[in-house]
Amino acid sequence: MKAIFLIVIVAISRASAQICCSPPQFETVISTDDYVETPNTKVMTKIQIRMAYDYTNKRIRIDENPSGIRTTVITDFEKHKSYIVANGQCFTATIDAPFNPTCIPGTASFSGILLLGGPGGIVAKSYHYSTADGSVQTNYIISDDCIPILEVAKASLTEPITETTFAALAYGNTTLGIKDPSIFDVPVNCPQEASLKLPTADVSDHLHRKRRASFYKNLISN
Repeated sequence: MKAIFLIVIVAISRASAQICCSPPQFETVISTDDYVETPNTKVMTKIQIRMAYDYTNKRIRIDENPSGIRTTVITDFEKHKSYIVANGQCFTATIDAPFNPTCIPGTASFSGILLLGGPGGIVAKSYHYSTADGSVQTNYIISDDCIPILEVAKASLTEPITETTFAALAYGNTTLGIKDPSIFDVPVNCPQEASLKLPTADVSDHLHRKRRASFYKNLISN
């Protein structure tokens, strides 16, 4: 699948110019809803993700609970390693992808200004982005300083299977900076040497959460 979301680790816009980029460090809670349809299946999924984003030090932490598997993923892009803690068990993986900044693509079109929360609320901006072939379309709502608030996306893909995904991501309790840098410390039970190579999307792309859940189940069952 193609990664399409603002906070996706690797699949952020690589255009030479961006409209704006998020602050280099922030923490947030992301509530996601998506609907995936293939010729034979229709699946709706809800999940909540806690994320600590640290572009300054090229690292990110994601805490989630896909399919009942309590999971923490700490990725250090300078060391090219991900540490995956699933139901208390830790696995170390290599990751080759770069850590690009989270930006609104320069080719996105401005949709308007919104006032969220009524008088005295948040002034937000709305943008629409579409890939050249129209297969991925995303609507972004961001604050005046480019902090993500809401994303609604549609992806229509044909490889490796025909699949249409609708997804919404709502960001809440967002704070700037990293309150406690020790959250990026490598858990003591994690092996130093990597035992597997993790596809980037399995860590970061919300459209892959079901695949991640299957991956985590396979890990802890071995």
